[in-house]
Amino acid sequence: MVTRDHAIEIAEAEMAKHGRIASDYEITVDREISSGDDWIVWFEKKGPFRVPGGRHGVRVSKSTGHAEYLPGQ
Repeated sequence: MVTRDHAIEIAEAEMAKHGRIASDYEITVDREISSGDDWIVWFEKKGPFRVPGGRHGVRVSKSTGHAEYLPGQ
Protein backbone atom coordinates (compact mmCIF):
# COMPACT_ATOMS: atom_id res chain seq x y z
CA MET A 1 0.00 0.00 0.00
CA VAL A 2 1.37 3.40 -1.01
CA THR A 3 1.32 5.94 1.82
CA ARG A 4 0.57 9.64 1.36
CA ASP A 5 4.25 10.61 1.73
CA HIS A 6 5.35 7.94 -0.74
CA ALA A 7 2.66 9.10 -3.19
CA ILE A 8 4.12 12.62 -3.04
CA GLU A 9 7.60 11.23 -3.81
CA ILE A 10 6.22 9.25 -6.76
CA ALA A 11 4.32 12.32 -7.99
CA GLU A 12 7.44 14.50 -7.79
CA ALA A 13 9.34 11.95 -9.90
CA GLU A 14 6.49 11.89 -12.44
CA MET A 15 6.57 15.69 -12.67
CA ALA A 16 10.33 15.51 -13.35
CA LYS A 17 9.67 13.11 -16.25
CA HIS A 18 7.59 15.91 -17.80
CA GLY A 19 10.23 18.59 -17.32
CA ARG A 20 8.71 20.13 -14.19
CA ILE A 21 10.67 20.83 -11.00
CA ALA A 22 8.56 20.02 -7.93
CA SER A 23 10.23 22.70 -5.80
CA ASP A 24 8.71 25.33 -8.14
CA TYR A 25 5.24 24.27 -7.00
CA GLU A 26 3.10 24.22 -3.87
CA ILE A 27 2.08 20.61 -3.28
CA THR A 28 -1.28 19.50 -1.90
CA VAL A 29 -3.05 16.14 -1.71
CA ASP A 30 -6.76 16.12 -2.50
CA ARG A 31 -8.39 14.43 0.50
CA GLU A 32 -11.86 13.95 -1.00
CA ILE A 33 -10.76 12.37 -4.26
CA SER A 34 -7.95 10.45 -2.57
CA SER A 35 -10.37 8.46 -0.42
CA GLY A 36 -10.66 5.74 -3.10
CA ASP A 37 -7.86 3.67 -4.67
CA ASP A 38 -5.85 6.70 -5.85
CA TRP A 39 -3.94 9.59 -4.35
CA ILE A 40 -4.37 12.86 -6.27
CA VAL A 41 -1.34 15.11 -5.77
CA TRP A 42 -1.69 18.69 -7.03
CA PHE A 43 1.17 21.00 -8.00
CA GLU A 44 0.30 24.73 -8.10
CA LYS A 45 2.98 27.03 -9.56
CA LYS A 46 4.44 29.25 -6.80
CA GLY A 47 4.17 33.01 -7.17
CA PRO A 48 2.11 36.01 -6.18
CA PHE A 49 -0.61 35.21 -8.75
CA ARG A 50 -2.27 32.04 -9.99
CA VAL A 51 -0.99 31.16 -13.45
CA PRO A 52 -3.63 29.93 -15.94
CA GLY A 53 -2.76 26.30 -16.64
CA GLY A 54 -0.20 26.36 -13.83
CA ARG A 55 -1.88 23.64 -11.79
CA HIS A 56 -0.85 20.10 -12.64
CA GLY A 57 -1.87 16.86 -11.02
CA VAL A 58 -0.54 13.36 -10.65
CA ARG A 59 -2.80 10.40 -9.89
CA VAL A 60 -0.97 7.68 -7.93
CA SER A 61 -2.50 4.25 -7.41
CA LYS A 62 -2.53 3.31 -3.73
CA SER A 63 -2.22 -0.39 -4.55
CA THR A 64 0.38 -0.38 -7.37
CA GLY A 65 2.19 2.98 -7.17
CA HIS A 66 1.48 3.60 -10.87
CA ALA A 67 1.51 7.34 -11.62
CA GLU A 68 -0.46 9.25 -14.26
CA TYR A 69 0.42 12.87 -15.09
CA LEU A 70 -2.53 15.27 -15.39
CA PRO A 71 -1.31 18.39 -17.23
CA GLY A 72 -2.66 21.84 -16.44
CA GLN A 73 -5.30 23.27 -18.74
